[in-house]
Amino acid sequence: MSADMEGIKGTMLVLCLIGLSKANNSPSIDGVVYNVCEDTPIGASVFTIKATDAENDPLTFSLTKPNDEYFAVESSSGKVSVRRTLDREASNVMELGVIVSDISTETPGILTIILLEANDNRPIFQSSPYDIEISENTAVGTSLFRALATDADTSSGAVIQYSIDEVTPSSGSSLFRIVPTTGEVQLAGPLNYTALSTFYRLKINATDGGGRCHYDTINYFSSIAFSFITVVDVPDLDPRFIGVPYVGSVEENSPVDTNVLTVTALDQDTGVNDKIIYSIEDSTAAGLFKISETDGAISVMSDIDREAIGDTVALTVKQLNRASKLHPPGSTGS
Repeated sequence: MSADMEGIKGTMLVLCLIGLSKANNSPSIDGVVYNVCEDTPIGASVFTIKATDAENDPLTFSLTKPNDEYFAVESSSGKVSVRRTLDREASNVMELGVIVSDISTETPGILTIILLEANDNRPIFQSSPYDIEISENTAVGTSLFRALATDADTSSGAVIQYSIDEVTPSSGSSLFRIVPTTGEVQLAGPLNYTALSTFYRLKINATDGGGRCHYDTINYFSSIAFSFITVVDVPDLDPRFIGVPYVGSVEENSPVDTNVLTVTALDQDTGVNDKIIYSIEDSTAAGLFKISETDGAISVMSDIDREAIGDTVALTVKQLNRASKLHPPGSTGS
């Protein structure tokens, strides 16, 4: 110790300063599941991201994959709007990436978007057009075919009702009916190839049960299909002789096979074009004449003696078509 310090006594105070900093907590994402109508228009707001920060720092919101191309977000408020058209039928649940940031930290998260059903699909007919052929003698009440439509929507939007909007020609409107719930088309009245039309066109309507989501009004969708029905003729009419009565002459002692006359019959079933069979059913002088069953030509069958039979012979000729077993015995002419 130096001489200068001798005799000096004192106290030294040492100060130690410790700096404390307050910890900054990351933001918390509070809501992760949101419902969105699939028919929400582009630009419309759908929900606001729920997030909090312990220090009440201002939050910034942004979107990331997956599916950030479908939505947009206001960075300061977290309000989310639709950016692209949504489709529940493609996927009814979507995940959306989100990042919430405060001044110095950020929190990533995944939101679950549940798409709510909107009636936005039309019924689609399967296997149309419905082209069929039916016989004119088809029984009333017979099921002709089923018009089937499907709808990609669910709930009431998938419930389809069927109706026949139009029948061409209109005279056939009472001939056909449809079961509203199944689309089964039935014959409601008798057909007639000769007296009525041989062709009908049915305009069939399928309408869904409607639905709504984003909008207040209920949307209904319908589709149209056509059925082309061809009526097939059946042999239900007897042939008819033309030009009756027939009168012919032949000399006695004419050679066998000498032609006397030809009778002609037409089949009234115009759509069948069936062959007609001719025969001699009765004669006042049996065995003198014969007839060709294919063309109705009457010719001499045996020697003719005018003195024995007189100058007049009456023949009763019968004709029928090959399908006439349905309508015996055909018709006759003299």
